[in-house]
Amino acid sequence: MNSLKKAFRYANSKLIYLLLFGFLPAAFCSACFPISKIINFICWNAENPAGDFKSILFATSHIADKWWWIPLAMFLLAVLSYCMLFGAIDRHMRIGSFTMSFKRFSARANYNVISATLFSVAVILCFVLDEFLFASLATLSSNVFSGATLTVALSLSAFLSFALLALAVALLIMWVPTMMHTGLNASAAFGMSVRQLGRDYWNVALSLAAVGAVALVLYVLNGVLKMHIGVFLDMVFYCFVVVYYLVLAFTLFFEKNGIERMDLKKTSIWEK
Repeated sequence: MNSLKKAFRYANSKLIYLLLFGFLPAAFCSACFPISKIINFICWNAENPAGDFKSILFATSHIADKWWWIPLAMFLLAVLSYCMLFGAIDRHMRIGSFTMSFKRFSARANYNVISATLFSVAVILCFVLDEFLFASLATLSSNVFSGATLTVALSLSAFLSFALLALAVALLIMWVPTMMHTGLNASAAFGMSVRQLGRDYWNVALSLAAVGAVALVLYVLNGVLKMHIGVFLDMVFYCFVVVYYLVLAFTLFFEKNGIERMDLKKTSIWEK
């Protein structure tokens, strides 16, 4: 898929700037869906056997621990960061001028706050539903299996929940740029974005799964060796995923709609 290569190339060229503003959305994602807690739960199952649905849900999420307020605090900050990221990437591809200046913050917040809020809410729903899915599957597994068989069953449950999460967020990939460029309402823009995405949907889902598979090796090592760097791994993983995802979203939108990418030119259209 040519769009994937273009997205990686663009992300690498502006990586430092994008990661700077991708940090807060990454913290938001990490607080909503801490992958490290799920992997640690599986790796440490022999020492802390799986219990009922409530205990598993609390053990694999921030829903009821002392950090429960973090997702709420991160939500607003993530929305504001998304506003800057949406505006910077879109402006660069549209007119060839890249800037992350705070002087443009009010304008970008004004134009992008609705799409950024809707996107953040959609991400929350995907994460929460996936957490409940894993907790349900883990509860069922703990009532049927034990020992090594239970560990295998929990691993398969995690694999299924991660796969469904990748499929869900892949479906949202072109939603934001479609809302921004067409002025359609959320539902109409979503329908249009899914139709335009077409068969590339599977390529997007597989690319997200591939990135996750690479990170999974580090998560398992952290869990098995009890390195206790789960929070750090979550932050780094989500930072790169957020940047890659948003760049790919706009790359796909411009490509699918036949819009010329001015960032690929040597000069901005304002400099002509």
